[in-house]
Amino acid sequence: MNSPYAWLPIATAPRDGSWFFTKVEGEKEYPYDVAKFDIYLDDFVKAGCGFDHVTHWRPAEMAGADHGIAINLFTLDVHAAQVAAGWWSNLETGEPIKRDVGELLCLVHSEISEAMEGHRKSLMDDKLPHRPMIEVELADAIIRIADLAGGLGLDLGGAITEKMAYNAKREDHKLEVRRAAGGKAY
Repeated sequence: MNSPYAWLPIATAPRDGSWFFTKVEGEKEYPYDVAKFDIYLDDFVKAGCGFDHVTHWRPAEMAGADHGIAINLFTLDVHAAQVAAGWWSNLETGEPIKRDVGELLCLVHSEISEAMEGHRKSLMDDKLPHRPMIEVELADAIIRIADLAGGLGLDLGGAITEKMAYNAKREDHKLEVRRAAGGKAY
């Protein structure tokens, strides 16, 4: 796993609940907050928990920074690819153009609508036929969002990190509030 932060082998990680660990299932990696497992982590790992193995630890305070940096790097890569493909220039002159934000937002919406249609009909994608259509269309939506954010110079990674932290503390997002009469069902 590439990270700007140092990762430690599990054997040397502190068990004080202030660290994250990463579990691996096949080719996928999943971060988990050690505070939820604390001293029971060894039993959790021994139980298999449906994963192949647990790989590395990192300080919990670095988790959000990792995501924000990764998202912003992804945004830059996506936007650079779209610029290179000519989507941000006049096709005839090659001169840079200012894209219509409303049009770009509607293109994001079109990808979400295609994802819904793929899910509704349980379709596989026509361009990547080994993948479900919902998966590919959501990827298209994320690519379009990243391109737009890159074109506007937005700090999408920072905004996502802050919004996740804000949502984690929102009263109307707590389970007991959601279960109450009038609570958010979705």
